[in-house]
Amino acid sequence: MKQHRTHSLSSWRQLGDIELIPPNAEDFCIYGSAKTIAAAKRWALRNRYMLVKGVCPCAHGLLGLRQCPAKRSAIADFDHTEVWANLDGRRPEVFVLMAPYLKEPSTELKAYAKCHGLRVDQNRRVDGWYGNGTIPIRLSFYEQNYLGHLEDDQDDDDGDDAEDGDSVSLS
Repeated sequence: MKQHRTHSLSSWRQLGDIELIPPNAEDFCIYGSAKTIAAAKRWALRNRYMLVKGVCPCAHGLLGLRQCPAKRSAIADFDHTEVWANLDGRRPEVFVLMAPYLKEPSTELKAYAKCHGLRVDQNRRVDGWYGNGTIPIRLSFYEQNYLGHLEDDQDDDDGDDAEDGDSVSLS
C-alpha cells in the first residue's frame, strides 16, 4: 500500500547531500570579488539566510533536485545564481537569487517562473548586494508552505502511520 507522506522544511534539509552553509562558515563561497563575498555575508547574516549547496540553482533546486532536467542556461537571467534558505524563522523560506547584467527580468524568465509556479521579485534595496551593474532577481514559491507539503509516494510497512504522515504547520 502506498502511504502519502508530507515533509516539513526540516526534512527538506535532510535530502541526501544538501548542505546549508551559514555565512560565517569557512566553506561559505559564492562567485565574486572579496568585496562581493563580504557583502553577501553581511546580507545573509542580517537576514539569517544560509547558502544551499547540493541542489541545482533553479526552480528544480527549490524542490531538492540536484540536476536540472531543462536548459535553464538558455535564459540569460541565470547569472550569479544561488539557492538560499532561512529555515529558522517563523516563516521559513527557500528561494533562488540571481544577479544578471540586465535592466529587468526577461520575458523568458517570467515565462519560466510561471511554468514552475514561482513568483519573480526584484528588490534592489533588500537583495542588491551583488552590485556591479547587476539586478537582483528572486524566484520563490507564492506560498512558502508549499515546501511543507512535498509528496513522496513510498511503501510504508512499519505500521506507524502517525509518525510517517505528520505534517508541520509552517505559518
